[in-house]
Amino acid sequence: MIRHSWPVTDAARNPYLICWLGLTLSRFWRGFTEEIMEKIINDYFAGINALDADAWLSTFAPDATSHEPGQPPLTGHDALRAFFNGVAGGFSSLHFNADEVFAVGPEAAVKWSAHGTGHNGKEATFAGIDVFTVNDAGLITTLRAYWNPAAMMAQLMG
Repeated sequence: MIRHSWPVTDAARNPYLICWLGLTLSRFWRGFTEEIMEKIINDYFAGINALDADAWLSTFAPDATSHEPGQPPLTGHDALRAFFNGVAGGFSSLHFNADEVFAVGPEAAVKWSAHGTGHNGKEATFAGIDVFTVNDAGLITTLRAYWNPAAMMAQLMG
């Protein structure tokens, strides 16, 4: 579910302002709809849930950059694959849920929660926020992730 927060004021009822905003936002949004962003985000999380690096990588542009906590920026499919395999490799099952999605044009912030079982049988529950920027082809160009990998690993090792 995508939510919006738009204040309504007397100025917002002005037809000239509404027309100007519509033209300005349409240039920014470049045809992005809620459905398009929802599909991109769903495909991203489906790849994680399937523990499928190829499916997950298919949501990223070849030169995409991911900013993960405590790591230098990861740029390109090789770096992203190494990161994915490093995290997903510790799990026998993993499920991410996009709890709340806030999208505007080609950008979205997603509050997510996750639960997984490690190969050792230990479980981990964790949560975070991902902020996506998507290109005209519908591929992620930038991902900024806010979560606590150390807390997740402590649960798996615990």
